Amino acid sequence: MTKRFSVLNILLIVSLVAFLTCVLTIVLAARAEARQRAQAGHAFEVMQVLDGIIVNALNAETGQRGYFLTGDEDYLEPYRIGRRDVMAHTATFREMVSDTMTPAQEATLLKLENATRVKVGELESSMELFRAGKISAALEVVR
Repeated sequence: MTKRFSVLNILLIVSLVAFLTCVLTIVLAARAEARQRAQAGHAFEVMQVLDGIIVNALNAETGQRGYFLTGDEDYLEPYRIGRRDVMAHTATFREMVSDTMTPAQEATLLKLENATRVKVGELESSMELFRAGKISAALEVVR
């Protein structure tokens, strides 16, 4: 006697396959979502570091100019902190993105690093001139 599949058996098999497909889809979707969340978190951290570069560069420059305009040494603190931290944030940014950069992005980052070094050097040289009493030369560097 041969055993025949009944309609009920076929429906059970189809239901089981559909259920397993749903479970597999849910697992794959959960993994994809976790990857996307991690990527979004990394992107947020990168944006915070970029923001730190901008904020610290502005603080250094604002502190320098405030000191030049007023002679008030209270402006030196944001100048010192900004000057120090802008380079640290730039290095952190490189570390965070170096493994995923394209050659064009690498070139852009090199330009950013160079521009940051030039700006910090400009700030330092103008401050040295100002402290040495060469105010007009310091202001010329700023201009």
